[in-house]
Amino acid sequence: MVSSFSHEIEMQIISIGKMFPVDPKGEGFIVMFRGAGFDCIGFLGNLSDAETESFLTGDLRYGLFVYRDVPVFLVDIETFGNTDLTLNLAIESCETRRDFFDHEANLINLFLCDYPLGIVRAMRTIGIDYATMGRIKDVCRRQENGERIKGQIDEVYRRFTIKQMINQVKMIRLVDLAGKE
Repeated sequence: MVSSFSHEIEMQIISIGKMFPVDPKGEGFIVMFRGAGFDCIGFLGNLSDAETESFLTGDLRYGLFVYRDVPVFLVDIETFGNTDLTLNLAIESCETRRDFFDHEANLINLFLCDYPLGIVRAMRTIGIDYATMGRIKDVCRRQENGERIKGQIDEVYRRFTIKQMINQVKMIRLVDLAGKE
């Protein structure tokens, strides 16, 4: 289970082997809105080198599950696993909301950090199709009350498993532009 996390950080360089600029609140994935896009940060304990390598190089598929006013961005990385990222823009600042809606972007940064220290183990940037990002923004535009959206997020997790969500949407496979197919 993943939920949006309201925390603004100044623009800074994030490097492998360094602390991520946000302290982990617990083990799992969080979403941080960044300009016209968002970042997915995973804080996981006992990461092996093989898991880190899988996160970096595994074939990746993504999809979008929508329940009421909650977009759930789904990520499935071969041999690493999958995660679901619920986006609650209603808990963010007016400036964050404006930046997200007023610009176009399709890049999502994925970070893998160890837990509990928050050391960055891997980084990966993906480009999703503009239609999916547009749909995410359309759903987020309907979000007005952060607490109501939190209740809808809880309802998503009571009603659906990640496997059920993945099976109900079209998962899009990223093409590796470096030649790996």
